[in-house]
Amino acid sequence: MAGSTIYVSGNPELYPLEYYDGAGNAFEGAIPEMLGDFAEKSGYEIIYYETDGKDHRERHFENMQTDVISGVGGDYQPAGETVTVFETEQGGETVSYGITFTESAPEGFKKDLKKYFEGISESEKTGLLMEVTNAEREARRMDQGMIAAVALLFAVAVLLGILLYRYRRRAHRTEFRLRHDDATGLGNRDYLEKYYGQLVNDHNRVMYYVYYFWIDTERAARIGGRSEAEEAVRYAGDVLNEYAGDQDILARVSQEGIVLFKLTGKHGESGAWIHAAAEKIRAYSEQHGRTYSINAWAGVYPLRQSDKNLDSILANAEQTARMASRQNVDFRICSDEVLEQFREEKMIEGDIERAFENREFQMYVQFYVETHSGEVCGAEALTRWLHPAKGLLTPGTFIPVLERTGHIRKLDFLMLERVCAFLERNFGREGSGFFLSCNFSRTSFTAPDFVERCREIIEKHDFNINLLTFELTESPDPGDAEQIRKNAEQMKEYGVRLALDDFGEGYTSFKDLLHYPIDIVKLDRSLTDTVTEDKARKILGALIRAEHEVSVKCLAEGVEEEETLAVLKELSCDAVQGYMFYYPLPEPEAEQILKEEYERHREKEVQKTVPVPKRVQKKTTAAQTGRQRLPYRVKALLAAWQTGTDRRKRKSKLRHISNT
Repeated sequence: MAGSTIYVSGNPELYPLEYYDGAGNAFEGAIPEMLGDFAEKSGYEIIYYETDGKDHRERHFENMQTDVISGVGGDYQPAGETVTVFETEQGGETVSYGITFTESAPEGFKKDLKKYFEGISESEKTGLLMEVTNAEREARRMDQGMIAAVALLFAVAVLLGILLYRYRRRAHRTEFRLRHDDATGLGNRDYLEKYYGQLVNDHNRVMYYVYYFWIDTERAARIGGRSEAEEAVRYAGDVLNEYAGDQDILARVSQEGIVLFKLTGKHGESGAWIHAAAEKIRAYSEQHGRTYSINAWAGVYPLRQSDKNLDSILANAEQTARMASRQNVDFRICSDEVLEQFREEKMIEGDIERAFENREFQMYVQFYVETHSGEVCGAEALTRWLHPAKGLLTPGTFIPVLERTGHIRKLDFLMLERVCAFLERNFGREGSGFFLSCNFSRTSFTAPDFVERCREIIEKHDFNINLLTFELTESPDPGDAEQIRKNAEQMKEYGVRLALDDFGEGYTSFKDLLHYPIDIVKLDRSLTDTVTEDKARKILGALIRAEHEVSVKCLAEGVEEEETLAVLKELSCDAVQGYMFYYPLPEPEAEQILKEEYERHREKEVQKTVPVPKRVQKKTTAAQTGRQRLPYRVKALLAAWQTGTDRRKRKSKLRHISNT
C-alpha cells in the first residue's frame, strides 16, 4: 500500500541501467531513476539496502531481506515474478533486464509498480538511458579539467603522508627507546612517571600497591660479568610481567630494581603471588644451567591518599625490599613502624659527617680463642657509633646507611688507623703469636688506590705487620673481582694476611676462596648453629679438611653453646669466637684484659722458678720456663719484652703495658 517502505537490492555493476556510485554512496542509473520517479508519484518510500558497492542480491533473495531484486537478467536470474524493464540485443539474442519480486513484497506494491512500468513507452526508456549516459559523460568532462590538479594534490598528499609516517615511526621508536630499558624491554623510570600520572589518581590511589622487587644478581655479576647479570634481570622481568594486569605499571627503575604498581583492593592475596614469583625467579639458574644462584625480595608499599611524590614512594618501597633481604624473607610490608625506622635511618644519615668529625665511631675488640686450649690467639676489630643523642649504635643500624651513602670506605680506613695504633701500643715490632683483623667492604677492596692508602696508614705505625689481618666482608656490591684479587695479592706480598668473612652465607662463595689468596676462612654463624646436626657436621667436617689441605685456617663465629664447641673441636676447627668467651669490648677494656692476663701468668710462672741473684735473669728464666704453657696473648707480650735488642725500649714497653 502507498506509504509503505520498500527495500531494494541493487546490481552495482550494470551500467548504465544500474550501478553503484562510491562518491555518493548510492545506486545510480536508469532503473534507480525510474524507481525514484515511481516513489514520488505513488507515495512509497524506496530504499536500497546495503549500499556498500558489493552485490548482495543472491543472499537477499534467499533470505527475503528485501522486497525487490533489481538489475536481474544476463548471468543472474532469480526464480520469482519478474518485470522486464529493458531489452537489448547481444550476439544476435535478445537479453532482458528488469526487477524480480521476492516473496516478502506486498501484493499492492507489486501491482502498482507493474502498472507504472507498463505506462512507460520504449521511447521514454531510451531517452532516459541517453540522459543518464550524457549526464555521466558531462560529469566526466567537467572532472577532466580537475584530474591533473587532483592527481598532483594526491601525489603531494601521498608524499607528505609517507614523510609523516616515517617521522612518526622514528619518533615512536625514539620515544620507545627513551622510555624503555634496553636489557629487559620493560619500561624505565620515564615510562613509570608517564603512566603513573595517567593511571593513578585521587579516586583510585589507595587501591594501588607498589611491589618493589630487588633482584640480587651479585653472584651472576661476579661469575659471569655484568651481561650475565642483565640477562638474569631480564628473566625476572619476564616473570613479573606474568602478574601485571591492564591497569598495572611494570618498570625497571634501577640496576637491580623492578617495580610493579598493581591495582588491587585485596592485599591479602598479595603474599601468595609474591612467594610464587620469587620462587620462579630463584629457579633461573636451574632452568638455564647456571652454576650460581640469583635471589629476589620484595618491598610492599600500599599507596596512601597523601602519596603524591613518586621519588618518596619508590624510596620507601626499595628500602622495604632491602629490609626483606637482610631478614631473608620473601617480602616485607611497609607499615607505620617500618616508616618510622626509615625516618630514623634518614636522621642517622644526616649525622654521619658530624660523627666522623667528632670521632664518634669507636673501635671495639672481640677476641678469638683456640678451639682446644681456650687460649686467646687473636681478635677482630669491630665498629660502634657512640651517638650523642641515641647512645651506642651497633653496625646493623648504620652500616647499611654508610654503604648506601658511599661513606663505608671512609669508615674502613678509619678503623685501619685504629687497628694499627692498637697493635703498636700493645705489641710493637717484636710482637708475635697474635693477630688483629680489620674489616673491609668489597667497595673499599675494589678501589684502585686501596693498596696505596693501606700502606700509607700502616707505615705511620711501628708494629709487626704479621699481626695484621684484613677481612673481606660480604657486601651487596660485588665490585671488580679482578681488582680485588690484585689488591689482595699485593697486600699479601706486603705481609698482611687475608680472611674471608661470613663464608657459607650471604655474598661469599667458594669462588672467592679459589679466586683470592685467602689465609683464613670465617664460617658464618648460620653454619655453626647447625653443626650439631649429623648432615651439617659431615659437610662442615669435609669443608674444614679441604681448607687445611690448602693451608687455610678455619675460624667459627657465633659459638654460644658447649655442645657446638665440642663438635668444632672434634672437626679440628682452629679457633672460635662468641659470647661464651668474650663480648666485644672497648679498646681500654680489651687492653686491660691483656694486661691482667699477662700479669697473672707472669706471677704464676715466676713463683714456680728457683730464684737467682739477678732480678732481670730471674724474670728471664721465669718467662722461658713457662713460655710454652702461656696463652698466645701472654706469649706475644713476653716476646715483646724478652726479644728486644734495646734495653731502654724494652723498659719503655713494659712501663706502657703496666700503665694501660
